[in-house]
Amino acid sequence: VRYTETGRFAAVGPEGPRPYFELPHEWNRWQLAQLDKLLADPEQASRWRASMRDPVRLYVSEHDKQPFRRIDTGTLTWVEDRLVFEGKGGGRYAFPLDGLDGLNIHFHHKLDFFDKNRLYRIVFYQPRTSAYKWLMSLQTARAGAAEETEVI
Repeated sequence: VRYTETGRFAAVGPEGPRPYFELPHEWNRWQLAQLDKLLADPEQASRWRASMRDPVRLYVSEHDKQPFRRIDTGTLTWVEDRLVFEGKGGGRYAFPLDGLDGLNIHFHHKLDFFDKNRLYRIVFYQPRTSAYKWLMSLQTARAGAAEETEVI
């Protein structure tokens, strides 16, 4: 399929396969429903978390109106109930999911959140890495955890 100037998916040529979705938001809605099912299954959720591993740069802003300061370049992983950053310089940061406030993305490659009154920014610098994937995965996991807590 191809993405048209009008923002729709179309078959490539008259013999091309018909797109499953006409619009990107339809595809996104389907992907989010699949993610919700995947994270609801403990075995699949474990595999998903294990696949969440990307090279990143970690920044912090410790006070209002302070610019971000780069901490290090390293690897971001999702381990059980927390994000873990392991820097090339040897530093290790763990961010419990339930402690992340203001989780948000900027553009397509920056993931921001507050943890212990500090604003952190994770910059995904490889072109095919998606901050949106991380955001939606974390939000879905947190929503599922909140539902489990309410049931208990």
